[in-house]
Amino acid sequence: DPNKWPADIMRRFASTHPQQPAKSKVPSRPVLSLEDNMKIYTAPPRIMDTRSGLGGPIIEANSTRVVQLPPDLATAKAVTVNVTAVQPASDGFLVVGVSHLAGVSHLNYTSGETVCNAVPIPVTNGAFPVWVSTRSHVIIDVLGFWD
Repeated sequence: DPNKWPADIMRRFASTHPQQPAKSKVPSRPVLSLEDNMKIYTAPPRIMDTRSGLGGPIIEANSTRVVQLPPDLATAKAVTVNVTAVQPASDGFLVVGVSHLAGVSHLNYTSGETVCNAVPIPVTNGAFPVWVSTRSHVIIDVLGFWD
């Protein structure tokens, strides 16, 4: 939370990162602009929580769910998300933003464990895939984006 950062850090950040006028594609949530056109949310929006049905029900084993970004992020080139596996049925892994055939894992978990990881991922047409190897609830919060 930037409000809890020491004052000298905030002064240095403010002096090197002047605020820019908002563009129409910048979400209404407060954001901090960083280098390379990256923006981070001061209050990350949740775009998936299968426990409550946001983004659909629990994701079944060996299946992909396409996550659609909110309209204010439709033009984002990439996002950084915090992805959480909640109560997976058995040991497994989760892949976000790329094909599970790419040989990568963004999150490894054991049965019943709740674990999370921040992952920068590319976005195509305002959406990205999430694949789980075992049945699991998934939570996704958008931490930041590149436009």
